Formats: sequence, C-alpha cells, structure tokens
Amino acid sequence: MNLDIDDRLIYFAAGCGFGLALGALFAPQSGRQTRQNLTNRVEDLAHKVQDKIQSSGIRETAGRKWHDVVQKGKNVASIRRQRFGESLEDDDLVQG
Repeated sequence: MNLDIDDRLIYFAAGCGFGLALGALFAPQSGRQTRQNLTNRVEDLAHKVQDKIQSSGIRETAGRKWHDVVQKGKNVASIRRQRFGESLEDDDLVQG
C-alpha cells in the first residue's frame, strides 16, 4: 500500500487525537490539571502539524492547485461571456 502525504497527515492527526483521548481517560490528575495538560498537548500538536505542513510543501502545492482552479474558472467564464455576446450579436442580425 502506498500512502501519500495527505493520508499520512490524516493518520497522524487521528493517532494524536486518539492518544489524547486515552490519556485524558486514564489520567490520575485533577480535572484542572488534565485540562491544562490537554491544552498544552493540543498546542504542541498544532505546532507540529504546522511544521509538517511547512516542511512537506503541502501549502505551496495547495496554493498552486487553487490558483489553477481559479484560472480555469476565469477562462470558462470568459469563454461563456464571449459565446453569450456572440449569440446576442447573431440574434440582432437575425432580427434586424
């Protein structure tokens, strides 16, 4: 089985969430301490995920794909406007 970066990030995040949940269930600490520990762990996890995203190049790839999609949308809209304008001109010729 071949996993790409997106799959690995999803599994990583799911594993971290599962580990946090188990840790909270079996923690021998008070509720306040447990909440503080969870807050710290979530912040650490967020930083790790941001570091992984930056080091893997996903952000740049997603940015390029978004730009490509926007450009294709603009091209399609331009073609549609052009065809609509041509159809209006044809209607004017037929009616005139």
